[in-house]
Amino acid sequence: MAQAMVTIISTFAQLERDQLSERTKAGMAAAAANGRRAGRREATTEHAGVKGHMS
Repeated sequence: MAQAMVTIISTFAQLERDQLSERTKAGMAAAAANGRRAGRREATTEHAGVKGHMS
């Protein structure tokens, strides 16, 4: 009985992971369609903190 419960719970966990991945990909595609790109912004030399670290 315990093995069946573990199997059912792990199935629901996998389903949730798959749904999260689908929502993330759909959101990134929608953002790209609106001209936005995902990820960290590029560092510019205009910021005071960056000037000393850029070579």
